[in-house]
Amino acid sequence: MLAIIPQRRSVGLAILLAACCAAQASAAGPELEARLGFDRWYKLGCWTPVRITGGQASSDLRISAPDADGVTMVTPWPAGAPTPTTAYARLGRSQGKIKLLASDAERSVSVDALGRPPLPATARLVVVWGGESQEKPAESLATIDGVSPASSLGVAVATVRSIGELPDQALGYDAVDVMLILCRENATLAGLGADAARAAALREWVERGGRLVVSCGDAQEKLGSRTGPLGWMLPGDPEPPIELASTTPLERWIDAKQPIDAGRGAIEATRFSDAAGQVLAFSGRTAEEIPLIVRRVVGFGMVTFVAFDVDHPTLRGWTGRDRLVERLIDFPDARSASRTSAAELSLVARSYNDLGGALWRRLGASFAGVNPPSLFAVAGFMLAFLAFLGPIDYLLIRRSGRPALAWVTLVVWLVAFGGAAAWLSGAARGDAARANQATIVDVDVATARLRGVSWGQVYLPRADRVDLDLGLTDAAGGPLPDAQGRLSWFGLPGDSLGAMRSQATGVDRRGVAYAATPNLDGLIGLPIDTGSTAALTARWHAPAPSSMSAVLQDAGDGLVEGELTNATGADFTECELIYGDWAWKLRDLAADDTAVIDAATPPLRYRTILTKQYGQNGVQAAGGDVEGFSTPGLLRAMMFHDLLGAERLTGLPFRYQSFTDLSDLLAAGRAVLVCRAIRPAAVLLADGQPLAPAPEAGWTYYRFVLEVEQPESRY
Repeated sequence: MLAIIPQRRSVGLAILLAACCAAQASAAGPELEARLGFDRWYKLGCWTPVRITGGQASSDLRISAPDADGVTMVTPWPAGAPTPTTAYARLGRSQGKIKLLASDAERSVSVDALGRPPLPATARLVVVWGGESQEKPAESLATIDGVSPASSLGVAVATVRSIGELPDQALGYDAVDVMLILCRENATLAGLGADAARAAALREWVERGGRLVVSCGDAQEKLGSRTGPLGWMLPGDPEPPIELASTTPLERWIDAKQPIDAGRGAIEATRFSDAAGQVLAFSGRTAEEIPLIVRRVVGFGMVTFVAFDVDHPTLRGWTGRDRLVERLIDFPDARSASRTSAAELSLVARSYNDLGGALWRRLGASFAGVNPPSLFAVAGFMLAFLAFLGPIDYLLIRRSGRPALAWVTLVVWLVAFGGAAAWLSGAARGDAARANQATIVDVDVATARLRGVSWGQVYLPRADRVDLDLGLTDAAGGPLPDAQGRLSWFGLPGDSLGAMRSQATGVDRRGVAYAATPNLDGLIGLPIDTGSTAALTARWHAPAPSSMSAVLQDAGDGLVEGELTNATGADFTECELIYGDWAWKLRDLAADDTAVIDAATPPLRYRTILTKQYGQNGVQAAGGDVEGFSTPGLLRAMMFHDLLGAERLTGLPFRYQSFTDLSDLLAAGRAVLVCRAIRPAAVLLADGQPLAPAPEAGWTYYRFVLEVEQPESRY
């Protein structure tokens, strides 16, 4: 379990007061400047790298940015960090600003975003490292679907030219959907292996679910051996490159209408003696001879290795190169046959435009013990008040024959109904803090690593400031050693009132602030209004103390056979094994139980299970209606969104929090066992006290990623 925040609320508020005062300090010294994101591109609702580019930072420098409710969150600078360095912040409002704060009154600070507004949380961000200085190889991606990067379904392309522009923590890649590394003209790539922090950050991001594309025609020279610091990017041990005798495999892979003109020079490709992974394109008689494009699983992420240079002069003049880059990037919703049109989305998503927003709304819709009156109850109360104030009061005064009593009865009715309204309001709000929470924990059985994500809504009956932390356990309820995580606010994607891109000003929250802990694993002094909620999200990773034991074989026709043994020490319910687009409903798995999957266990299409068994209130969900799915149904639609074609099922795309979609792993031949846990894996702590959700308001699912023995080697 992560340690409870040691700072007291008074300390946190003192920090905020100092930071806010610093924001108003006069400037007389040298100015600090900072660059945001990648090539000045950054997203709403995502952690953003903030890199000092000039001046000398004071030791108490802090970063502030409004959260999704417009309340300022202050993030401390890394303790003792020299400058230039990189820190991280999150922006929750499209019209908000990220600022640097220092208590030194003789120093001014500023952030230089060069007028570039934040991207929507649902936009795509592609980061390209390398290539010639005058060209952006992925520039065509900026007009995918005919929309601009600033639109909710747009794509932005950021170009990185040096190692120093890369984050030194995996957190810094939070907004990145795909990273593309071009080796041919990349003069700084060799230095990545020597920069341990940045090399580790890139690898950790991929292992936790990132998607990396590496294009390298001479991997032996540029990336070194498989055992070197960058060897994890390679599908095998590289050999000296050879000239491609034919470019037909590339033309065929993208169904090009025009062949490649080899007159600009021969294309060289790296050879591998033992390439492992899913070969998408190859030259020669077999896939093992000269694999050209290899995609393989790395942890929860994917690395696509392109054994030639995408920015080779011969390919730069080819009309099919844009299509080639798009296929390498391979956005799930761009390739899905179930793509929903913008017109359909506008009819469905009135208050949010993403499946992550549907979960945000669902978690905050109601709380156990909180019973707000219905519209009819409020209308009935008002009618009763008017009846007593009017005709009933009139009849009583007339019967008494003392008109002067009207002044007394007026006060009586006002006090009685005012008191009744106050009492009913307090009773409806409840008398205790509440939390609704949904959690997904992924376990990679092959590497014994896990990652977790939790979304929650915290409700307070009375206005207060709270210190929030996260308590983590393993599946059996024991401690989770060596866990590293972060806790922050959770914004609503979209343009409606209360969403991150809303143009409405809302309640003025200027002057109200709270702080993140130095490790970003807690919040200090978070303000929550009377009868209001705060939306939160947390992510963590750790070694998996225990897991599932599985022996599975591909049985042909997309089916699987074998057995699973629950070695976690925990009991699970609602167990389903997913392989391809098939699902096997299994019985509940108690600790040490074994389940057998064979011909006697008939599979179902996973789409069928989702719509028939996870509709709201037990009613079958209708296609295109997100409101027809229960909370478990929403979570399962998020788990395998691309596989299910769930955009057609729910009427919404899934881009915000899309790292939870494991469809790519299923496409790569992995099986995934989904189980619901009896014990919560993550519990919010308010001022050190657990806010455990009620059984009907808490959902914890485990997904175990399992290797499947293939008839022919694919890995």
